[in-house]
Amino acid sequence: YLHLNCIKKKDSLNNMDYGLCYKVIPMPCNTNYNGDIFGGWLLSQMDLAGVSLCNSICYGRYVTMTIDRMVFRKPVKIGDIVEILGRVNKIGNTSLEVDLKVQTTSMETGKTKQVTEGTIKYVKIDEGGNPIVINPTDHTESHQN
Repeated sequence: YLHLNCIKKKDSLNNMDYGLCYKVIPMPCNTNYNGDIFGGWLLSQMDLAGVSLCNSICYGRYVTMTIDRMVFRKPVKIGDIVEILGRVNKIGNTSLEVDLKVQTTSMETGKTKQVTEGTIKYVKIDEGGNPIVINPTDHTESHQN
């Protein structure tokens, strides 16, 4: 797995490396009437984290192709620190498949819990919206110049 710009953390469930891709604090405008964060808001944050992970492999424009699996295990509360960790499962010719896990840390207690996980597939596209080849060396060469 390539994690060029991510901070690695060990996943205690299966001992695989996940990189920290995105960190955010939800606000009151992101909640439902029960005070829990909307699942759709969390999904949109995961989508952004996945695109960030794709760009750590090969720069370019990516679109979401499929959300193969999404499990919302526990609610997210206002003020929780949300961390989205990711790893690349598969690099295809024009697509990337990533696993994402979301954990929260309570700012009141410091307790951390896993709240959501999912698998998202992205396709790299050109300006016309057509799929284009993913070349991981495009990323490493641009860092060396």
